[in-house]
Amino acid sequence: MEKPVNIKNTIAYICSIFRFFGIGNITAEDFRLAKFNKHPNIEKLIHLLFQLIYHDLTDFSDLKEKNAKSTSLQQMKLFIFYYLEKSGSPFVQEIENSIKVVDFGSSRNVILMIA
Repeated sequence: MEKPVNIKNTIAYICSIFRFFGIGNITAEDFRLAKFNKHPNIEKLIHLLFQLIYHDLTDFSDLKEKNAKSTSLQQMKLFIFYYLEKSGSPFVQEIENSIKVVDFGSSRNVILMIA
């Protein structure tokens, strides 16, 4: 019989892996707050999502945070939007007149995108 997994410790471990590779500065508590849509700094989550997508597209060959630090929040959102749209993500919603949007206002949505 397998031992039950402690979710908080697992998320903390994932966060330590992110930090080891210089990706984001996020904690298990950030994820917990975001789950309840109560994260006070959603930009931190968007920054992590941007970094994960950027490094995925570059095969993690450039793990320097300078790329994300020189990118504005608006540019990060646009980059994420185009990536999600191109990949057919369900997070890209079509509203009236064929306008497509991604809800970056919900920290819960952003952590689901990170997942």
